[in-house]
Amino acid sequence: MPRLYFAEAVKLMVRTMPCVLAIVGVHALFGLGVSLYYGVVFGLAYLTRGMDLLSGIILFGGLGGSFAIYRAFKQYVLYIMKAGHIAVMAELLARGSLPPGKGQLAWGKQQVEARFKDVSLMFVVDGLVRGVVATITNMVGGIGRLLPVEALQQLIRVIQIVVRKASDYIDEAILARAFILKEQNVWAVAKDGTLLYAQAWKPILINAAGLAFISWASFPVFIVLFTPVGLLLNSVVPQSMSFLPTVVVIALAYLGKASLGDTFALASTIATFHRETEHLVPNPEWDARLTAASDKFRELKARAVGAFQEKSAVATGVAQSVPAV
Repeated sequence: MPRLYFAEAVKLMVRTMPCVLAIVGVHALFGLGVSLYYGVVFGLAYLTRGMDLLSGIILFGGLGGSFAIYRAFKQYVLYIMKAGHIAVMAELLARGSLPPGKGQLAWGKQQVEARFKDVSLMFVVDGLVRGVVATITNMVGGIGRLLPVEALQQLIRVIQIVVRKASDYIDEAILARAFILKEQNVWAVAKDGTLLYAQAWKPILINAAGLAFISWASFPVFIVLFTPVGLLLNSVVPQSMSFLPTVVVIALAYLGKASLGDTFALASTIATFHRETEHLVPNPEWDARLTAASDKFRELKARAVGAFQEKSAVATGVAQSVPAV
C-alpha cells in the first residue's frame, strides 16, 4: 500500500498559511466580483424581461462571459500565485525553512520571476510536462492496471476521469523540482522530472488520484457551508430570479473547493513526488521509451539542450571578453 503524505501536506499548508490565505482572499474577492457581475447581468435581464430576445442575449452572453473571465483569472492571476506557493512549499520540503527575513509571498514571487522571466514561458513548460505526464499514465496502463476487472469497467471509467484530474497536480509537482534544485534550466528539470515520475508512477498517481477525488468531494461540503448565503439571497431577490441564489451558492462552493481543496491536494502531491523520487536518478531506458512515444518529451529534450547551449555560449562570450592579464 503506497504511503499517504496527508500529514505532511497539512503541515505544509499550516506553515505556508500566508500563501494559503492570500489564495483564499483572491478567490473570495473574485467570488464577490462574480456575484456583483451576475447581479448586474441578471438585473439587466430582469429589466428587459418584456423583450425576450434582448433579455436572452444579455442572460446567456453574460453567463458565457463569466466563464471567459474565470479562465483569464485562473491563467493570469491564480496560476502565478500558485507558482509562488509551490516555490515556498518546495523550499520548506527540501530545506526546512526560507532564508531569514524573507516573507513568503515576496520570496515566492522572486523565485518564480528568477526561473520564468516571462509568464508565457511557464505556460509552455507546464503544457509540455502535462502532455508527457499523460503519455506516461497511458503507457503504464493508468488505473486500468490497478483495477483490471471487467465487471468494474464503469467504475474504471469514472476513476479514469479522476486520474486525468490528478495529472494536473503531478505536472505542478514536477515543476516544483526547479525550485528545489535552484536550477535555471527549467527545461532540463522538467525533462528529468517526467522521467522520475515514470519510474515512480504508482505511489504518485495513486496518491494524486485519491486527492483529486477528495478535492471534488469537498465541493458538496462547501455547498452546505454556503447554503445560508443562498437562503439570505432567496429572501431578497424577486421571484422571477429565484435561480440566482442557487447559482451564487454553486459558484462560491466551487471557489472554496478551488482555494482549499485543490491546494491541499497540490501540497500532498508535491510532498509525495519529492519523497518518492528524491533518491532516484533518471533512467536511460525510460528516456528512450518516452523519446519514442512522446513528441512533447522530445520537445522538452530539445529545449533543455538549447538552453544549455545558450548558457554555455553566454559563459564563453563572457570569458572571451575578459582581458588577459
